[in-house]
Amino acid sequence: MDFNTYLNKAWDDHAKDAAQVTTTFSEGLKLVQNADQLAQLGRLSAHVFGEHLGKWDQGISFLNELKTHSQFTKNSEPEKLLMLYSASLALSGQKNPNLTKFSNSEQIRILAMSASSVYEQGSPDKAKEYFLKALDLAASKISKDDPANRSLAVAGNNLACSLEEKSSRNSIEDELMILAAKVARKFWEVAGTWKEVERAEYRLSYSFRQAGNFDESFAHAQLCVEICETNSAPALEFFFGYEALALVEKAKSNDLGYKTAVQQVTSYFEKLSEDDKSWCKSSLEKLS
Repeated sequence: MDFNTYLNKAWDDHAKDAAQVTTTFSEGLKLVQNADQLAQLGRLSAHVFGEHLGKWDQGISFLNELKTHSQFTKNSEPEKLLMLYSASLALSGQKNPNLTKFSNSEQIRILAMSASSVYEQGSPDKAKEYFLKALDLAASKISKDDPANRSLAVAGNNLACSLEEKSSRNSIEDELMILAAKVARKFWEVAGTWKEVERAEYRLSYSFRQAGNFDESFAHAQLCVEICETNSAPALEFFFGYEALALVEKAKSNDLGYKTAVQQVTSYFEKLSEDDKSWCKSSLEKLS
C-alpha cells in the first residue's frame, strides 16, 4: 500500500471508527515519502484526535512525532501547518497557546478548527467564542487566495451540521446555527466552486427549516436547485436540491408542493449510480 491509498482509506473510515483509525497512524507514518505527506497525515490526525475524540494531548504528541521523521524540514510550509494543528489542539484543550506569534490568517484557521472541535466535544459556548473571534479577525479583509477562507467555510458548515442534528436547541443555538450556515455560504463563494456554493445553499435551507423559518428555507432550497440548473449539475446534486424543497414544503404543509418535489427526487434517484443509490436510498424512503 502506498501513502495516498492509506490516507484515502483512513479518511473514508474515520467517521465510522475514529479510535480504530488512530491505531493505523504509525503504519501511515512508515509510508510517508515527503514533507507534504507529513502535513497531510498531520491534518488527518489533528482532525481525528481533536474533533472526533477530544484527545488533545495525544494529538499533540503524535504531531510532535511527525517532526522527528526523516522527511521533516525546518522552516517549511509543512512545518507551519503542523504548528497550526498543534496550536488548534492546544486551544481546544484550553491550554492557552500564544496565538500572537501567528499571522492574522493563521489565527483564523486555528480558531476555526478549534470551534469545530470543541463543539463536537460538548463545549458550545467555547465553540461560539472561537468562531466569533475568527470572524472578527476575518473582518479585517483577507485576500481571496488566503487559506483562511476555506477554514471558515468548513468550520461554518460543520457547526451548522452539528447544531441541526441537536434534538433540542435554544434560541441562542438557533442563531449560531444560522450564522454558521451563512458563514459557510459566504466563504465557499470565495474558496470553492459552484458545487460547494450549491451545497451551502442546501445547508442554509436545512438550517432555516430547523429554526422554523420556512420562507427563508424555501428560498435557499430554490437557489440550490437553480445553481444545479445553471451548471448542468449531476443527478446527485439535483437529488438533494429537490429533497430540500420537499422537506420545507412538508414543513409548510403544502401537500401539492411536497408531492411535486418528491416526484423530482424520485426521478433523479433513478439517474444515480448504483453506489450513490445505496446511500441515498434512506433519504428517499424518509420522504416516501
